[in-house]
Amino acid sequence: MNKNYVLKEIKKANKITISIFNFLYKLNIKQLYKTVWKITEINEILTNLEIYLEGENNE
Repeated sequence: MNKNYVLKEIKKANKITISIFNFLYKLNIKQLYKTVWKITEINEILTNLEIYLEGENNE
């Protein structure tokens, strides 16, 4: 699979997780705190993967 395609899809997924996080955070519902935390972890993983793939493309 093409790395540029994968990187593009990761960036899209990252934008979606950020939108979901912002929406749920604004709701400020205590029952959603675990979900917000999990979305933060997913965002961190996607961001690290994005950085890694961008670094590989620059080599």
